[in-house]
Amino acid sequence: MGGESQVLPGDKGVQVWDTDFGRISILICFDMNFFELWHEASALGAELIVWPTAMVTPDRVIIGHATSLRVPILACGHPGDVIGSDGVSLPQIRNTTQNAATSVAEIDLDEVWIHQVQSNIHIKLSQKFNNCIVLKEFAKFRV
Repeated sequence: MGGESQVLPGDKGVQVWDTDFGRISILICFDMNFFELWHEASALGAELIVWPTAMVTPDRVIIGHATSLRVPILACGHPGDVIGSDGVSLPQIRNTTQNAATSVAEIDLDEVWIHQVQSNIHIKLSQKFNNCIVLKEFAKFRV
């Protein structure tokens, strides 16, 4: 016997940890298929979700999770990616050697998303730099 048949499920569910740089959660490879796990991590206050996986990254499902929950995701896969809370891959400095590959990216954990229903504009507010960026203006909704 081998593989995942020897894995026993935990009894604590999704967890978050407070670190020196923010609150993180870790969800693993196949967890990508269960949105409720990602939602729970976000509801518990995760400011960054780490996703170790054997899958090719970036993955469109993970990009969707980052976008819908407005949480950056550190995808540790092949080749790996850092996805911002807007679903866009962040600029990275990559270093690849014969035995390992590393990526470095800056994530603004202080950013806040605001949705103004009256004007149908999504605004990304970075408290760190005190600036506002209008991301997308949507067509007016008819009521």
